[in-house]
Parts: sequence; C-alpha cells; structure tokens
Amino acid sequence: MQRKMISSAAGLGISLFLAIDTEAIDLKITDDLLQKDLVPFGINISQGGGGAPWGLRTDKIYFAENFEGTIYRQLHEGMLCPDGFITKYTTKKNYEKWWPKLNMEELVVKNANAMLVSGPAKGEKRVITGIEFADYTPYPGAKTESFMKFKFDKPVNLPDGKPIDKMGLLIERDNSKTEGCTGEVPGHWMSSNVQLVHDDLFPGGFGHSALMLDATKEQIKTDKEGNESPSGKFESFYMRGVGNSKYVDFNGRWIVKLKAKTLDKDAKLTLSDGGSAKAFKPIEIPVTGEWKKFTLNPEVSGKSVTENERETMNIVVTAKGGRVIIDDYACSKDVRYENPTIFNDEFVNGLKFLKPGIIRQLMMGGTMEERLSPWIESVRSTNDLTKPAGPVSMRKACSWSLPDVYNLAEHLGTEVWCSIPGTLFPEEVDLFMEYIGGPAGTKGGDMRIRHGHPKPYTETLKKIHVEPGNEAWNTMFAFTAGGYNGPDYWEGIFSKIKKSPYYRNNIVCHAAGQNYSSSMTDRILQDTPSADEYAIAPYQIHGLSKEDMDTFKTDADFARFCMIYPMKSVETSMKKQMDAIRKFKKRFSVYEINWHMTGDDIDAQNKNPKYPEIREMVNRFVSSVPGASAHYNHMLRLVRDCNMRALNHFTMTGDYFNVKLWGCTLNM
Repeated sequence: MQRKMISSAAGLGISLFLAIDTEAIDLKITDDLLQKDLVPFGINISQGGGGAPWGLRTDKIYFAENFEGTIYRQLHEGMLCPDGFITKYTTKKNYEKWWPKLNMEELVVKNANAMLVSGPAKGEKRVITGIEFADYTPYPGAKTESFMKFKFDKPVNLPDGKPIDKMGLLIERDNSKTEGCTGEVPGHWMSSNVQLVHDDLFPGGFGHSALMLDATKEQIKTDKEGNESPSGKFESFYMRGVGNSKYVDFNGRWIVKLKAKTLDKDAKLTLSDGGSAKAFKPIEIPVTGEWKKFTLNPEVSGKSVTENERETMNIVVTAKGGRVIIDDYACSKDVRYENPTIFNDEFVNGLKFLKPGIIRQLMMGGTMEERLSPWIESVRSTNDLTKPAGPVSMRKACSWSLPDVYNLAEHLGTEVWCSIPGTLFPEEVDLFMEYIGGPAGTKGGDMRIRHGHPKPYTETLKKIHVEPGNEAWNTMFAFTAGGYNGPDYWEGIFSKIKKSPYYRNNIVCHAAGQNYSSSMTDRILQDTPSADEYAIAPYQIHGLSKEDMDTFKTDADFARFCMIYPMKSVETSMKKQMDAIRKFKKRFSVYEINWHMTGDDIDAQNKNPKYPEIREMVNRFVSSVPGASAHYNHMLRLVRDCNMRALNHFTMTGDYFNVKLWGCTLNM
C-alpha cells in the first residue's frame, strides 16, 4: 500500500494554518548575499537509533539481535582522591534504592577498569576494587551528603596529597563475553526460563553468546508487585516487536532469519505472531542437534492499515519439549528498495523532500567499535546508573551504525554530523580516524573495507562534523555518565583527531554546551583550544503556567507571543554568548533547535493533567504555519546576528511528551 508523507509545518509541508489578523507585508527578494559559507538547515534524524517498533519505520531491518553481552561504560564527574573517586552522580540514598537489589556493584563496578580523564594524573589507569561512601558537596551551595566512592587498587599521586574536585573518571566493565550481563530479571520480550550460553555457538559465527530457550522448566509469571507464580506452561519464548498497524503495513512477504540447534531430542521450535494481529499461522522450524541457518518467509494478507485499529505484530520463537539455542535473529520485509542504504525508501524520500544540508545523529555513551559495526554484529553498551542490562532489556540497541549514517549522507549529498560516543578511551579515537580516513592495512581501514566502503569517507563526504557524546553537561536521566565536558578530556579527543595522519580539513570538531549559559561557554572553550566550533541548542519557551496561558484569549494571541519571543532571546541571551565566544575566535553552531513547550502547566508528560486545553493550544501552534515560520525565522536570525553556519532542526520523526514539536514528519 502506498502512503503519502504528511509533514507538519516544521517540515514546511502540509499543515494546519492559524489565521492571524494583521496587515499584509510585502517581501522583496533580492540577490544580495547577506552571509557567506552557508549550508541549508540540517536535521536530526534520530534521538539515538532507529528501529523503534512503535514509531515511524526508518530501517529496512525491523530488528537484529545477536544476544551478545553488555559493555558498561560510564563517565563520572566528581572528586579525585588519592585512594579513589567520589562520584557526584550517586548518593548513598540512591545507591540503597537501586544497587543492592539489582546487584549493580558486582555486575558493573567491581573489578571494572578505570581511567582518569583529567587533572594531574590524566591517562593513568586503575582497577576499582569496590565502593564505600564519603561526605561530598557536589557544587557550591549544595547540601553536603554521603556519596558513592570508587575504591582504587593503588593510590594516585596528587599534589600535596589533597583531593581535586570537578575531575572525570571513565570506568568500563566488559561483560560482553560472560554470563554476568543477564541480570536477575529477564526482559519483557522473553520468558523467565532463558539464559545465555557461551560454549555452544554457531561455527565461524560472530560473537561470544547465544540464547538458550529452556522448555524443560515451567514458565514463571511475575505480577506488578514482583510476586512470582507458576504459569503451568513448559515452554520458553523470545519475542521482538515489528510495530503496529498505524505505522507498519503488515501485508506482504516477510524474511525472518536465525541460527538454531536443539539440545534435547524432542525439542521443537515454532515461529508465530505473538501480537494482536495474529498476522500469519505458526511455522514449525525444522531444528536438529546440529547448528543450521534458517530463513523463514511468513506471508501476510488481508490486514487493514488504519489510524485507529493499531493492531500489533510481534515475531516470536517458542521452544517446547526441550532446550533450543538460537542466535543472530533478524527480521525484514521482502521489499525491492530503490536506495542503497540501510534506510527504507519512505525515510530516504522524506529526507530528499526536505533537502537538508546536514544530517545529524546523536549518541551518548558506548564504544567506538560498537558504533562502527553493523547492527547484527554490534556489542551493546549502556551508561545507565540504575539498571543492569539483560540480553535485550536496558541496553542501548542503536540500529544505525555510524557508517550507515555516513552512507546516507553520501547518497543524499549532505554533510554529516554524527556524535561519536561520549565515553571513549584515547586509542578509540585512532580507530575512528583510521575508519573514516585510513587505508587498507590499518585496523579501521580494514573494517571500513570489510563493511563495503573501499574509499575513505574523508574523500567522499563534504564535511564530517564530530561531537563527543550528546549534552555532556546534562546529568538527568539517560544523559548521566554518558559524557564529560570538563578539563582535558575533549581537548584530548580533538587534538588527537587533528594530529592523526588521516585528518583532513573537512573534519569539523564541535565542543558543546547548554543553551544560553555563557559561563559554560567560556569554561569549555578555554579547555578546548582545538575545537573548531561551539554547539548549543537554543530551544524556546520551556514552560508556561496557567496564568500565562490565560492571557491568550485566542490562538492568534498565543501565536503572536510565540513568534516574538525568540527574537527577544536573540537580542539578549545570545549577546552574552557572542561576547564569550569572540575572545576565543570560534564560531557557533546548533546541534538541536525547536520549540520546547513541555513544562509547567503545559504538563507534557501528563503527570498532572489538569489543563488539557493548554496542551491542545500548544499543539495547534507548534504544528501550524505560524509555528514553523517563527521557528525558522529564529534560526535565520541566529544565522544573521550570531554568524552561525551549521544549524540542525530537531527532529525528523517523533511526537515527544504529548506535544507535537520535536518531529517535523508526522507520518511517511
């Protein structure tokens, strides 16, 4: 079934128009060049990875799971002591809330490798032997509390033996080859009786792990309170979501691939649809006691694609009668695509319609090799401080590799801005540079050639924008421990890039800070002389109260206020930023920008939905022509008044927090 792309006004396509009573203004278009060296506005194509089963489809592959373990990478900020490091990210109170219950100390921290990324002992490595607690004041004026302290295997020699605050510590616990990554509770995509195996794998295959479905045991049900009870079913299953009928046309021929073998004579394996659609009849997979590759082609027909029904389709493999091991489980649809990338035609054609000058993809923690590897070969990583990772749950499963996005930029003829992981060891910067610019015979160059790209990307892409992590200043939610913008660390990355034999002047290094914090700008740029540009995200109007909204009697009143608001911010807050940046002779850039009307009585997260009419008025504005006009006019003012060249709208897809502002395409 063909679908048209419906774009909101933010994408300058079809939209609701809010009439505003005003006198007509005649605009005269001339050929006068107001600013040189510009590029069409860029766009963020993802909030961290494609393949989300409940949103817009972007990938040709619907899922790809290799059951590898997890690499824990965390970058902590805090106080470096001679015998350890006090992290400002975990109080004793939060530790007691999360860590003992989930065995996080044993799973993530104990025997983890650590590297000091700043200060007089920068680059020195230690092993974490355990944790204790120490009183700490994380910032001036804060309450002194008991915080978690990592204990080192050997002391650090500090000047005068005194602790140093605002330092960075990178820790890594590599559980990718061990049972340790399973955690205590299986993910919601699998039954209770599963476990990883490491000693019986497909010959010559990728990785170190496979998943055993143990149907000799009774499946255990767990209720919302965590109480366990027998289910009466002696079966074991693993399931991955494909999507729902609002976003996915289930009709057609599907391609499901996996490797499997039995461990018991009577064990059987079945493929079925575990969703509400029940889109195809169960298929028995002819597994034996020898490892084999299987390709299955369930056919689906007669399923309607409607806005309201939203049936779900979940691809599930179920073992009965014994134990079965599965590996490299992937699903796609049998479609003849026009474009050569891993992205589907709807997504690529949508980008062609929008004609961005840059495409950007963000990334927080992770490893460089993970980001360079195809989805099916990627060893997952997480920087989460409060949850362990199972075979699927709580891991960052980013379906787009960095070269996938580079290939997309090549196809579109755009510049590319991919965050590299914010949790890198120095040698990983060398791997990155070899990958984008090195010849055969280097580790990175050989990886790129093996992935099907003989030429270096430094020769085929217009510009390669490099930013370590995403919002390293942000210590909330998933951002915590995903990067560090303190002294030494970013400068080490940028200087290593520029000293590489594979560096070219089409590589642009971006340091990044928070919106209008000119003091942060001053501090970061003082610490990063090798940065080329400084990226911010000047979102507008973070929240409005009921009293604010009551002053607007009509949509037109609200639209007038919103259209004028960004102009004032350019003339005031950005002036301070410009003063901070001029002395370092750098240029501003924008990694993200849009409206940000989510807080106060807008109640975008629906925690206290007292005023739905406010959210409705906000939605009417941000999805309107005036909403788009004001947004892009703000971006143009930043170009003219703040000498910006590279600005990226956020984002290609998405409808976040019940406010339709962080997504310019509502459907494709």
